[in-house]
Amino acid sequence: MVGRLRAEFMPGSKPEAAATVLGVGRAAYEYALAYAQKRVQGGKPLAQQQAVAMMLAQMAMRLDAARTQIWKAAWLADRKRPEARTLGLLAKVNASETAFDACKLASEVLGGAAIMYEHPVEKYLRDATSFLHSDGTNQVCLLRAARGLTDGNAGALFGF
Repeated sequence: MVGRLRAEFMPGSKPEAAATVLGVGRAAYEYALAYAQKRVQGGKPLAQQQAVAMMLAQMAMRLDAARTQIWKAAWLADRKRPEARTLGLLAKVNASETAFDACKLASEVLGGAAIMYEHPVEKYLRDATSFLHSDGTNQVCLLRAARGLTDGNAGALFGF
């Protein structure tokens, strides 16, 4: 009963959780980017090393895509659209996995320094890990989203 009321009156709770965790991933990305621009290895900044540049680009790409999905889910929730719940669940899963991956990549950019307490990346990784299980585990969210995709509203979710 309480869960049903919460879902009815707070359809935007999953996008809100998704936005929270995405902030952790973005902070890790921004810190890794600044570190890579400052740290010189092999005669040039880490950010100019191909492998590091690709990691930074991948983080930026995935964080931006997850943010767009969150905005769409929140927009649908504001309009009380039936597909808002399903997209909110998918946005939460995508954002938490994206943030976790961004934090892992940020740790790789920092190398051994990533585990040092003077760099916040180690805490970002711990925080992102906890979001994989908060506001419903990702597996449960995916199962609930799958139900929403099979109830006939899947076309509306993707705009066709």
